Amino acid sequence: MTSINRQPVSADAHTALLECRSALTTARASALQAETDLVGARARRANELAEKIADAIAHCERLAFFVLGDLRAGLSGAPRPLKPLDG
Repeated sequence: MTSINRQPVSADAHTALLECRSALTTARASALQAETDLVGARARRANELAEKIADAIAHCERLAFFVLGDLRAGLSGAPRPLKPLDG
């Protein structure tokens, strides 16, 4: 039976992820604005960029969600072993 030690999580990490999401949201809005100012293949490329940024936003939100869960679980202090899944 092995246990996994989680490293402590900093509230600063969660704040940084929220800031990252905000910056990505601004970047996506800019890409969508560029799309309206372009035509043809260039407009499609700007739309593809906006979609990729949206994926990055979703990834950032998921990570922030898990970090917040760790903070709420009290993992902001010393590392604690996780309980094994089979027991």
